[in-house]
Amino acid sequence: MDGAGKVRQGKDVAPVRHRLHGVTKSRTRPGPQAIFRSNTLLATRSSAGVFNLPGLEGLKRAVELFESQRSAIKTVRPTQTPVIASAGIALSPYQPSANYSSTATRARVLWIEFAEPLADPADAYFGRVLGYGPDPLLAFGPFIPPDALTADMTEPPISLDPEPLRVITPGQTADTAGLDAMMQLVPAVPQLGPGGKPLPVRHFLLPIPPAVTPDSPELFGFWTYELRVGHAGTGLTNWSTAQARFGRPLRVTGVQHPTPALKCLVSRGTDGVRASAPFATPVLNGQKQFSFGQPWTKMWVLLYVQVVQADGASRRNVLLLTERADPPPPALGTNLLLDSITTRDVYGVALFSQKDDSKTGRTGIETVLNKLLLPLNSPLSVLAVELLPTNGGFDRPVDVAGAAPQDPQGVGPLDDNLGQQRILRTSPLTTVPPTC
Repeated sequence: MDGAGKVRQGKDVAPVRHRLHGVTKSRTRPGPQAIFRSNTLLATRSSAGVFNLPGLEGLKRAVELFESQRSAIKTVRPTQTPVIASAGIALSPYQPSANYSSTATRARVLWIEFAEPLADPADAYFGRVLGYGPDPLLAFGPFIPPDALTADMTEPPISLDPEPLRVITPGQTADTAGLDAMMQLVPAVPQLGPGGKPLPVRHFLLPIPPAVTPDSPELFGFWTYELRVGHAGTGLTNWSTAQARFGRPLRVTGVQHPTPALKCLVSRGTDGVRASAPFATPVLNGQKQFSFGQPWTKMWVLLYVQVVQADGASRRNVLLLTERADPPPPALGTNLLLDSITTRDVYGVALFSQKDDSKTGRTGIETVLNKLLLPLNSPLSVLAVELLPTNGGFDRPVDVAGAAPQDPQGVGPLDDNLGQQRILRTSPLTTVPPTC
């Protein structure tokens, strides 16, 4: 067979006309290898040369074997098209420490609820990435039009073998042609209905793309996905060709996976407790997309003290103070736009003063502990919260000189305005090391 798909005549093949399924077709008389065309092109052979019988008898044997092989192969695409009913975030179990001073990082995965369960139990839901773009709100803040950041991206076609020819040998195991062209969604554990019978599954987990890790900054952006139903069964009875593997696509835009976990770093000195955490970093093609070199989100840190509840059964966390974590001020002569190219992550740092600070208006840790009649060596923990940018202010009220006119505690997005600001992500509870 040449590159144009035409059969060359030679000593092993010769033109012959025959009738298959009531339709007259031109074929070649089989030599050691016989080629036949149906919905899929198949070539069959055996170690003993099954198709070397002369004349119509050999052709009859070849057709019979071809029909037996074809009966075990799916050559029709699934007719079901995905329809999304809802979506959400699945989390791993909440795991606090024994004294409630810290919590473990929770794994988070995007789940999708489809309107219908799979019509064929041997099928599965599949997805593949068509495009990506950073979150405009993180890259430009609330004052820049969302279309200010555009990416000229051509959506890639699905990578499937065109299968101009399929080679099937007697006794061959089922292959997985085309199965790796898309990523299979993970079904939820089926719930049990009346009589203990499993109910149809409609909830599926959409894993992050193969080239992305849970800490990748690309998870701060939006994805465009293509979802399909595809043949995914195993064994000869579920053998599918590549071209018949997947059904019709559903194109979904604005898909956002869970953001990378926020990590809060904490240290303690004579002046108080310092906590730092990285801001969300929108990226495109590996480059940070902060406008003016600074993050638009705001970072706040909450300081807690652990106390024993009244019945002594366990400990509880009581909020002491909240402070905003700002990026360190740039040095004189620093070009923020140039520095943003060489430094990917920007950290915010918050200081909880050990004693009252009249210059900044900060309330000291000792002052709050004394008001609550708690020991000064009480165990402490911190929690970082990153807020999405809005048109409203994030700051506590200050006077013209930049100092708070009164104790600022109790005023802020996580104090009296809790619930009014959108939260992007929250860190696990982190233990403050004790002082020497």
